[in-house]
Amino acid sequence: MLPITDVTLRRDELSEVLSLSPKIIDALILTRALETERRDGREVVTCAQLEKLFRDSLMRVYQAQATRAAATASRIEPEREIE
Repeated sequence: MLPITDVTLRRDELSEVLSLSPKIIDALILTRALETERRDGREVVTCAQLEKLFRDSLMRVYQAQATRAAATASRIEPEREIE
């Protein structure tokens, strides 16, 4: 088995594997969210880089979720005891 740093996908493969429009893949590359490499004359993205993008993105989602939950919790009044 190849190390994850050696496994690559072309743009069209990324689009198919991720079920995303080629325009979205192009935008990710254009904004440098994903960087391409030239291997054997082909423009490819390593799977390790793709994994890093998803991991970092999920961390930002989790942080936003925690921040929002904390803000919501601070606005909710504590329940009052019923006498």
